[in-house]
Amino acid sequence: MDIRISFGNKIRELRKLHNMSQEDLSGALDINTSSLSAIETGKSFASYTTIMRLCKVFNILPKELFDFNMTVIDSEQQDIIHEINTVLPELDSEKLYYLNNIARMFANKQ
Repeated sequence: MDIRISFGNKIRELRKLHNMSQEDLSGALDINTSSLSAIETGKSFASYTTIMRLCKVFNILPKELFDFNMTVIDSEQQDIIHEINTVLPELDSEKLYYLNNIARMFANKQ
């Protein structure tokens, strides 16, 4: 699949997850609705500035916009993950090992 189409699908999915219309998102990005529509349908690609604004609007890292295998998560899950990420650097290797095992157990991926 073309990267522009995958990227556009990701933007549409994020927009809908955040209960935003194309008008809402295009306003937040300071682009016109037809430009956003072209991005979402893969007819056009977002500029660097638009990509950075998307990250700010959706509170995500740029790499998350291009990880097309990554499941989009809601804002509550994002907040929890962010909170966990702030605590992780404080843990020693042994605690990180146990935490990883517990997380995998909950995810049934062990």
